[in-house]
Amino acid sequence: MSNVSRYLVIVALVLAGIVGVSAALDMAIAIPYGRQFLLDIMFLIGAGLIGYMGYETFKDYS
Repeated sequence: MSNVSRYLVIVALVLAGIVGVSAALDMAIAIPYGRQFLLDIMFLIGAGLIGYMGYETFKDYS
């Protein structure tokens, strides 16, 4: 795996983590999006899928 590909996978993992944390915070304390549960659940599912795919990709090429 080239360095550029590895960095892109790491960036995707970090961004998925940020989206997941922000959606979880929104569900818990209504910050930053105003507690819209359907969007929060979709964001959590999306972040989880991207995190899983990024982890598997990183593991395969390491």
